[in-house]
Amino acid sequence: PPPKPTFDWLPEGTEALADGEYDAIVLGTGLKECVISGLLSVKGKRVLQLDRNGYYGGDGASLNLSNLFEKFQAGEAPSNLG
Repeated sequence: PPPKPTFDWLPEGTEALADGEYDAIVLGTGLKECVISGLLSVKGKRVLQLDRNGYYGGDGASLNLSNLFEKFQAGEAPSNLG
């Protein structure tokens, strides 16, 4: 088997998020990206799927009120709204 990859190049104090051995890396968690990831994985491919947001779903995501206020930089959600 090939040697395991090393992550010596990472900046000090950081950790590798994955083992580095993937057939595909999919950026985003919208509908298209999830379908592509699913199709690749059922064909036996190793897929790493990442999203820059702290939630899944891309533009079609359902956000709670706190997430919505945070996304649009509107400050804190009013407590009287739930």
